Amino acid sequence: MPNRLKVLIVDDEQLARIDLQYMLKKLPEVESVSECTNATEALALLHEDVFDALFLDIEMPGLNGLKAVKIINKLQNPPLIVFVTAYDEHAAKAFELNAVDYLVKPYSEKRLAQAIAKIQKAQSNMGKQPEPERSKSGTINLKQEEPTNEAHFKKIPVEKGDGVLLINLSDVRYIVAYNDRVFVNTMNEQYLCRFSLAELEQRLNTQGFVRIHRSYIANLQHILELQPYFNGTYNLIIDDKKHTILPVSRSRVKLLRSLIGV
Repeated sequence: MPNRLKVLIVDDEQLARIDLQYMLKKLPEVESVSECTNATEALALLHEDVFDALFLDIEMPGLNGLKAVKIINKLQNPPLIVFVTAYDEHAAKAFELNAVDYLVKPYSEKRLAQAIAKIQKAQSNMGKQPEPERSKSGTINLKQEEPTNEAHFKKIPVEKGDGVLLINLSDVRYIVAYNDRVFVNTMNEQYLCRFSLAELEQRLNTQGFVRIHRSYIANLQHILELQPYFNGTYNLIIDDKKHTILPVSRSRVKLLRSLIGV
């Protein structure tokens, strides 16, 4: 039988913490519940104690939940993450950060029980983990290496209706940013993505994608033509359904030409 869980709640709303703690304590799978009012406080506690699971709000004053998880994931033995939020718009980003579940307020006791079951299943799949190494001061030692999520970034999470669709990189023709939003384009579809263009550039630059313009990233495998335009700039024609034309800025031409061998 799985071990009972030691849980930490992080939410700046007192009523939300009280409600979640009440529901968690009713579940036989939960051994103890602690709480923090913000992410900074939680990080300090995680350096002093070990928890199985963290129920984390996203929109909080100061350090938000998404940024906090990037720090938490560097711990030697980080807790499993369940995001608990009033907004569904961060789901794609949450799962990219390896969240076990994503609860949208208000949620039922049944839905919370499902999240707990996912935590226990994830623990089982991970197998027995060694105790975190601690320094003489009692703090948990952080991993020396940065996470290597980029090396395993084989799909892009995008929004589709109320859910999240994972698109194979080979199906992506190009990515465009406009009006402070980023869109992933396939053969004949366009999807909203919650990554910034800069984040995608960093994650995709070793996987056949290149930033060709301040607003565009192109998949080298789907370039049909490279055409001179004017004043040292070029245009790309992509092999999507519309044969979309993309601009190549003058500062990116040399890099692009070298990548495609012309």
